[in-house]
Amino acid sequence: MSRSAFKSVVALLVIAAMVSVATPGHGETKWAEFRPRDAAFAIDMPGEWTLAERKSARAAPGEQPMHMASVKVNGRAYMTVYWAVPADKLAALSTTSILDATREGIVSNGRDRLRSERRVTIDAYPARELIVEAADSKVYAVRYALMNNVMVQAVVAGPPGVEQEVDTTRFLTSLKPIGR
Repeated sequence: MSRSAFKSVVALLVIAAMVSVATPGHGETKWAEFRPRDAAFAIDMPGEWTLAERKSARAAPGEQPMHMASVKVNGRAYMTVYWAVPADKLAALSTTSILDATREGIVSNGRDRLRSERRVTIDAYPARELIVEAADSKVYAVRYALMNNVMVQAVVAGPPGVEQEVDTTRFLTSLKPIGR
């Protein structure tokens, strides 16, 4: 699969994930660690999460589904999205290229605007932090990394200013690899 096809698949997965959880919710915030059985990372979630699994409409035979854990709290959506990156992509593309393609996929719908991007690391993994202003007046704060063969994203969607909230920072910075 080419870099542009990879970018398109990422775009579809991210848009589907954002739309599915970007609705208001209410409730008391009780943080708990989410550790999926099938991926070596953990993240603190602000409440009891809902799990979902999706496959791209353009999924190639044998392509792994995208997994999501999401929580809606006080009009904000907190979401962890992860999927296995196919071995042929890992062999053909550098980590930087995969991170770039993921960013391009996140903002490729032409309606959303990338306000800022920052290169960071999560443990020893190169990562990115994005702030995206969405066409629906929401703001998305995103932190993501390629951890071995798994792309892991932490996303908070909410009203303008959500990117500066303490809970957003706590959620995004709690993303970490485990069992390396």
